[in-house]
Amino acid sequence: MSAWAEEQGFKGVLLALGLYMALLLRLVQNAQRAKDRAGMFLVMGVAAALGFHVLVNVAMVIGAMPVTGIPLPLMSYGGSATLFVFMAIGLVMNVRAAPLRQLGREPVISDSGFSGTLK
Repeated sequence: MSAWAEEQGFKGVLLALGLYMALLLRLVQNAQRAKDRAGMFLVMGVAAALGFHVLVNVAMVIGAMPVTGIPLPLMSYGGSATLFVFMAIGLVMNVRAAPLRQLGREPVISDSGFSGTLK
């Protein structure tokens, strides 16, 4: 985040934090729409883990916490952390599409993302 802040300035940091907030809000929305409790807990666990990583990384950058090895999701390069983020988002997408699969139909993926319509 510090390199991004140095390159993009205050507006860039606000944009990045806004995108993280939008991602976390979308994850909570997906948890609310989950068909079963297991899906809800899975999505909320992913949201909590990503939120914790963002919170700790931003706190480290502003000097409120000691520097640790937690990378910023989707921005910092961190091998296994990057793998975790992509796998977690894939699980969330699977939970989101599960109600449509139970109806015997596949979800339609449009250019702008999951549309929720049926084929």
